[in-house]
Amino acid sequence: MLAMKICRKDELTRESKLIKDADEEKASLQKSISITSALLTEKDAELEKLRNEVTVLRGENASAKSLHSVVQSLESDKVKLELKVKNLELQLKENKRQLSSSSGNTDTQAEDDERAQESQIDFLNSVIVDLQRKNQDLKMKVEMMSEAALNGNGDDLNNYDSDDQEKQSKKKPRLFCDICDCFDLHDTEDCPTQTQMSEDPPHSTHHGSRSEERPYCEICEMFGHWATNCNDDETF
Repeated sequence: MLAMKICRKDELTRESKLIKDADEEKASLQKSISITSALLTEKDAELEKLRNEVTVLRGENASAKSLHSVVQSLESDKVKLELKVKNLELQLKENKRQLSSSSGNTDTQAEDDERAQESQIDFLNSVIVDLQRKNQDLKMKVEMMSEAALNGNGDDLNNYDSDDQEKQSKKKPRLFCDICDCFDLHDTEDCPTQTQMSEDPPHSTHHGSRSEERPYCEICEMFGHWATNCNDDETF
């Protein structure tokens, strides 16, 4: 009888120990689950932050590509203007040579042409300087965007964009001449060639009514369509 009691006591002791061990293991597992859940929540927050940063970087990358395309376009315009200036300078030298080799009689028309060419050269040079300034501003903006992307701070870029948009809203349309079919030199009514034309001048390349407002796009600075119909962004 005594042996049975001792055996029963040993069984209860073992069961109590097993229950205690199970409770301790359960508590340890619950603690691990809590820690893992906290880590998952933290990682989810970090992942969401990274996703937002990727979205911002993609937008800035698209803007940088757009600005880079504008810079290339301005560089191309500058090269064309420089070539035009060079041709005008050569033509001006040739006119001076012809004047110096003449019999001595003053050719008023040639002198007027010379002055007009000199004025046009000066104006083109000023346009080239303005294009260089615009290129520098755009390159600076691209650099700011790159730095903002690396530093993860777009505040300075947003301020720059707001100032740039305000300037764009105040910007006037580019000068365009229907007769010469060129930008940035003069308006049609100020074209110097009109003084050399007859009372019945040839039709302009516009082929439209002069009383009708021509469509002009402030985005790509070109005539022929309005800003609402511009597909300039599609090229990027």
